[in-house]
Parts: sequence; C-alpha cells; structure tokens
Amino acid sequence: MENLNKFFTIKYGNKTYSDKSVLDNGETILIASQGVDNGTYGFFDIPISYKPPIITVPRTGSIGFSFVQLYPCTVTDDCMVLTPIMKMETDYLFYVAAVIRFAKWRYNYGRKITPKRLSTLKVIDPEKFQSNISYNLLLNDIGESLKKLSETS
Repeated sequence: MENLNKFFTIKYGNKTYSDKSVLDNGETILIASQGVDNGTYGFFDIPISYKPPIITVPRTGSIGFSFVQLYPCTVTDDCMVLTPIMKMETDYLFYVAAVIRFAKWRYNYGRKITPKRLSTLKVIDPEKFQSNISYNLLLNDIGESLKKLSETS
C-alpha cells in the first residue's frame, strides 16, 4: 500500500466559479460539492478546466463523496481534484474513489478534508491492482446496447 499522492496530484478546484449564480447556461459540466449526479451542478458557458479521467472529492457539503469524472469538465473550489500522474485503468479510478468514500468518516468536524490529509490515504499500487470488473468493457457494452436500441426505435 502506498500514499495516494504517489499516484495523483491533489489540488483544489477553480475558485472562479464559487458564485454559480452569475454563470450562463452552456455545455460545460460544472462539478461542485453535491453528493448526487456524480457531483454535477449543471452545464454552463465556461471553459473546460479538466480532461478525463479525474476523481473529484467534495470538501464541503457531501464531504468525501468521491466521483470519477469521465467527461471533460470544470470543478469548483468546493472540491478537490485528483489527477492521475500516469495512465490508469478506469477500474483503478473507481477503486480509489471507493477507498476515499469508505474513509470519509475521518473528515468531519475539526478534521476537514484537505489535499494534505487526503494525500496520506493508503491505496494499492495501480500496477498491482486487479479487478474482477472491467469498467472499460462494461462502458463499451452499454454504448453498444444503446446504439442497437436507438437503431431499432
């Protein structure tokens, strides 16, 4: 087991979008501290700040509810952004998100979640990680099923 910061850079999201009330509707996904809908706050006319895959972790609101982001997005400073240092399988990213969620109880009240505290969370090395589920294969299967469904409609 290794510290999380060996495999990810961990930073706060973009402070520019703290006041979401002034944003115009658009096409860029804005991720905030919501614990539902993969953290999506809405779609706005703002530049994309992050290319997938990344993991977002709310530091306010739904603290510790980590999500894997598979689409280009922008993230508010209500969240931390974990950017892989190396290429990683999607399965591994979901594993890391689950480990963070499982440890969210550690980050309440006086022990707020911060990049420094999150960086010491122990995870398996991505080279040694083995999953029984292939998310890439699963996502491809879902895509093919949706394609076939739309062709028959």
